[in-house]
Amino acid sequence: MVNTSAVRRVETYLSVDDPPAAIDFYQRAFGARLLAEPILMPDGSIGHSELAIGDSVIRVAGEHRPEGVRNPVALGGTTVQLYVTVDDPDALIERAAAAGAAILRPVADVHGTRLGKLRDPFGHNWFVARSPE
Repeated sequence: MVNTSAVRRVETYLSVDDPPAAIDFYQRAFGARLLAEPILMPDGSIGHSELAIGDSVIRVAGEHRPEGVRNPVALGGTTVQLYVTVDDPDALIERAAAAGAAILRPVADVHGTRLGKLRDPFGHNWFVARSPE
């Protein structure tokens, strides 16, 4: 059995078809802060970037085909969904929609929490829920 108490946290690394546009979207929609200048590859594309959203870090880059890393647009769907907790899911969903996200589920009271769901312009799905009291 693996000692999971040694694991400090799990973060996400998002593959997107347009890293500069994704960085801009996450800043506008989620209030993300770019933690450092993105790492550029020899062809000028973004090979790595880190953004803080609240207490979390997401990494964003383009595809890396030698390792089979593709983006949801290229795949025609996603296999991973993100879940973000905020004080006001209505406001975040509204801000994300204004920045270009598609609302998949309007915010509603579901199973004892306020919850909505959106798809960002790069094919990633985000549940947006009220922080637990």
